[in-house]
Amino acid sequence: MNDPVFEEAKRALEELSADPAAQELAQEREIWAWNHEMQLRYARSEGERNVLRKQLVLKFGELPAEVIVRIDNAAEAELTRWTERILTANTLNQVFESSRE
Repeated sequence: MNDPVFEEAKRALEELSADPAAQELAQEREIWAWNHEMQLRYARSEGERNVLRKQLVLKFGELPAEVIVRIDNAAEAELTRWTERILTANTLNQVFESSRE
């Protein structure tokens, strides 16, 4: 392409990309974005754990310590599965049974 505006923009971008200070800022932005995403995931996960605990207590009463530990260490997929099972489970054990998958 021989568009002078495009060529000037391309040259300016290449110069900026070669600037160490600009590269450092870009890396900081990437780190910030990654950190922000991790914080959001953690917050969502903690929120899901809290809702699951509350639903279990409301339906089945006080939770045994091992159930709390299991919830605290669960992966996101497990939390989702257990939260869905609360709707049809008649006992606390039914929520966590692996055979119901």
